Amino acid sequence: MAALPSPRDSGGTPHARREHAFPPTGPRTAVPGRPGLSVVPGAVPAPRPRPSGSAAAGYRSRFKASFKSNPARVTAALLVVFAVVFGLVLLNIYVAQNSFHLSDLQRRAAALQTEQRRLRYEVARAESPENVVEMGASLGLVAPGNQKFLEGPSVLVSERTPIEGEESSR
Repeated sequence: MAALPSPRDSGGTPHARREHAFPPTGPRTAVPGRPGLSVVPGAVPAPRPRPSGSAAAGYRSRFKASFKSNPARVTAALLVVFAVVFGLVLLNIYVAQNSFHLSDLQRRAAALQTEQRRLRYEVARAESPENVVEMGASLGLVAPGNQKFLEGPSVLVSERTPIEGEESSR
């Protein structure tokens, strides 16, 4: 097999060198229980070795390393936490102010309802018949004595009836 020329020799940019476009050929081994299938050595990558220690320790070390290596993430996370806490404080202040305003309005409404009841009582007392007579007497009015009613013939307003002794001017 001939070796490929180096990319540096041809004046190109350096990149990974490829040996073959196809999997290597060589002795194949049969896969047990699967007739017609065989394994070509080198075609399947070897499994990566596991790091020593538990999986949690590996996660913790990667987590710590990512924050140690990137202070911008720590700063952004702290800013987000600060913004959330500041927003919650502002929301709490707004709710407390509205609560005080609501209790003030309820107190004023109760006072106005009491005033309305008092005014209705005064109007009812002023409209009572005894009070009307008393107020009339204080203004110089007198109660009527014997009442007489006049009864006469019903007269239509649209027709004029001549009075005796008067001549008709027609």
